[in-house]
Amino acid sequence: MVNAAAVFAFLVAAIWVVESEYIEYNTTQRIVPDKINVHLVPHSHDDVGWLKTVDQYYVGANNSIRGACVQNVLDSVISSLLEDKNRKFIYVEMAFFQRWWRQQSKAMKIKVKELVNSGQLEFINGGMCMHDEATPHYIDLIDQTTRGHQFIKEEFGKVPRVGWQIDPFGHSAVQAYLLGAELGFDSLFFARIDYQDRAKRLKEKTLEVIWQGCKSLGSSSQIFTGIFPRHYDPPDGFTFEINDVSPPIQDDILLFDYNVQERVNDFVYAALAQANVTKTNHIMWTMGTDFRYQYANSWFRQMDKFIHYVNQDGRVNALYSTPSIYTDAKYAANEYWPLKVGDFFPYKLSGCFYEAKLVPHLWRSYGSISSNTTDQTPTSYIITFQSLPLPMASTEGLQAYEEENLLLSLPKEKDWIAQHLYLFQDFWYPSNFIEGVINFQKHFQAKDSDVIVATVPKSGTTWLKALTFAILNRQRFSSSHNHPLLTSNSHELVPPLELIFHVDNIQDKLSDLSNITEPRVFGTHVPFPSLPKSIKESNCKIVYICRNPFDTIVSLWIFANKNNPLNELTIEETLEKYCKGIVGFGPTWEHMLGYWKESIANPNKVLFLKYEELKEDINFYVKRVAEFLDCPFTEEEESNGVIENIINLKL
Repeated sequence: MVNAAAVFAFLVAAIWVVESEYIEYNTTQRIVPDKINVHLVPHSHDDVGWLKTVDQYYVGANNSIRGACVQNVLDSVISSLLEDKNRKFIYVEMAFFQRWWRQQSKAMKIKVKELVNSGQLEFINGGMCMHDEATPHYIDLIDQTTRGHQFIKEEFGKVPRVGWQIDPFGHSAVQAYLLGAELGFDSLFFARIDYQDRAKRLKEKTLEVIWQGCKSLGSSSQIFTGIFPRHYDPPDGFTFEINDVSPPIQDDILLFDYNVQERVNDFVYAALAQANVTKTNHIMWTMGTDFRYQYANSWFRQMDKFIHYVNQDGRVNALYSTPSIYTDAKYAANEYWPLKVGDFFPYKLSGCFYEAKLVPHLWRSYGSISSNTTDQTPTSYIITFQSLPLPMASTEGLQAYEEENLLLSLPKEKDWIAQHLYLFQDFWYPSNFIEGVINFQKHFQAKDSDVIVATVPKSGTTWLKALTFAILNRQRFSSSHNHPLLTSNSHELVPPLELIFHVDNIQDKLSDLSNITEPRVFGTHVPFPSLPKSIKESNCKIVYICRNPFDTIVSLWIFANKNNPLNELTIEETLEKYCKGIVGFGPTWEHMLGYWKESIANPNKVLFLKYEELKEDINFYVKRVAEFLDCPFTEEEESNGVIENIINLKL
């Protein structure tokens, strides 16, 4: 008789031996004529200055504003390319690459030159930056492009073949002929066009065209041009930075969540969807986005697996590629491409960059819509320091100048409370809060004992502040007769951080904050993703409350009309804006989700409350808040009515 336990042990041992072996992924580049070929193009879009200076972006400084370190990107990418000769990567911004190159040893430079010569590392576009196409003078565009190309030619003996203008807001015909065809580029690719134009092109399969930049120059000004079907990031579910949420391929059968076939299916379906809006059997996936590949192996490991398993599956073909390889494949297809003459202006966005977070938004006074902005943009070689406005002479003036220019660069919507809302870091802020939010992110240093009361506006902010303050300070203010909440507003006792930092003299304010008796209690409406790094990384605690959105919007509407009797928006218009996320510190849903997800991931950090539940059983939740803040009520306090006294302070 066969021993069942022995058989089971044998099977487990067999599985262990087979599945624990090293898997060698086949990522050899190949194009299959009779299949859809998915060209995976690894890239990182590294802004040469935006929220931080160029040097801060390069070395990874000032990360409270934006966690970005281009030096890490280049170190990590080069290391990953050296591990596997089939891997590829494209790089664009020579302002960063020059800095990195200057710091490398002779031995490393030899290795990198080998990567360039083999085609693993390819420079495309190749200017010092990815220039704007609407406001700068064409001489400046030529100059910055020339400087970048000279560096590439002198160091590597190469000349870029492809234009890669993926992030400028709209595109000028000058780019097509002067900085495209006449520059010697074989093709040009970008992402941002009017959302209505994109929708039409998706329907008609005309995202790839021959772009003629000048009528009089005819075919000599033409260049093959590809417009991405969405933004310049991968399809949903295929971003693999270490902190991204896309499910990785898990191909170890001894571990939980084995999902090879599931993820292969996801890949194939996404490829087929893109193939339906693209001519020929070649499609490009832009595998990256802003400041990605700081942990390059997390990307390449997954792409290795996808190429291996997708090609084993056989329904489509996947390969590491570059825009040059993709362009050659398009040329070889001998396809007819529609002709586009003129600009891709004006630029109106809805569902491209800020997916589902923007109503149609026209970039007025930008590019060919108005000549004012272009005329007022002096060329750098003619006017240098003389062009700087007078406020630059002082720190306060510089801050005001930077804030003004930031506001000019941000999408804007009319508000029913403040005059305007600005889209900053994916959330809408009243104009008078932008400076405070930025200073808050830059300068606030959380202490481990701090408590942050976070809310969406009109979701029980005043009430939760009062309860939290009273719970934490019940030993200091034991008597309800002289309690500060009886004489002071809870917003004075628990001040909002974005207003605290809406000041000119930051150092004085920091000194004031450091002298506050601990535990310090602050409030904020700032969404979790935009909180300063010091809050996220310290042991301070966050108490968050949300409310039924219907009640929130009604409360906001009443508040708005009370404070702004001249409000021109109807309740219907207000509700429509609210549902589209256009509300102060909104979209409200994303605001709630940010704190809710963190409360699940880190329950000792964030306590997530609901207004309706707090109202229904306030006694229970007051005790819950106290326990969360590590100051639970004693039996003696409960029997002496301390909880009831706290509740009655602000009821």
